[in-house]
Amino acid sequence: MVPLRHGALSGFGNEFRGVTARKRTEEAVRFLADARASLAELVEYESTLGRIANLAVGG
Repeated sequence: MVPLRHGALSGFGNEFRGVTARKRTEEAVRFLADARASLAELVEYESTLGRIANLAVGG
């Protein structure tokens, strides 16, 4: 066990926030790529919009 000293974990919060922001960005990019692929297959717009709606809610 490491004793905590004043300022020992000062960078931990910043690193944690950075990882969280990076994960959100990766999820947004993945969503946009999936939506783009669905739109590229636009044959029947109602089914395509349904698939995009499912992507938006995590389906």
